[in-house]
Amino acid sequence: MRDWLRRWLRKPRGADDRRVAAEICEPEPRPRPTTQSNLDGALAILAVRESSPEKLKEAVAAFRLALKGRALARAPLQWAQTQENLALAYLALFNKTGEPAHFDNALAAISAALNGYRKAKAPTYIEKANRLQEEIFAAKRK
Repeated sequence: MRDWLRRWLRKPRGADDRRVAAEICEPEPRPRPTTQSNLDGALAILAVRESSPEKLKEAVAAFRLALKGRALARAPLQWAQTQENLALAYLALFNKTGEPAHFDNALAAISAALNGYRKAKAPTYIEKANRLQEEIFAAKRK
């Protein structure tokens, strides 16, 4: 998930959350995995903002669907970004429910994202994913 999106998620709730989330989903036609990932991101934003584990579970399912349309070998950077978004969704689920399986899934997804970023030779993304991995471990200690 983009840094600006993380900052936006941490802001206080507002009445226009749905409008902002809809703007994140680009209206022009795009290949299915990108469109799916954009929609998934918007769904994850709404789920976190609305404190809804059900919506977060929908976002997880949607991110998994987007991963089916992407191949690590063909598009490692995009694949890794989707894995990172999946990790964020699982982390939000863990923070809301405390279920250990969500923690484990968040760790697995961020590890996969790190592998994808390494394959894409993207040091900035690797650094960002390492910070998220630390954030996931910190959530477990709370």
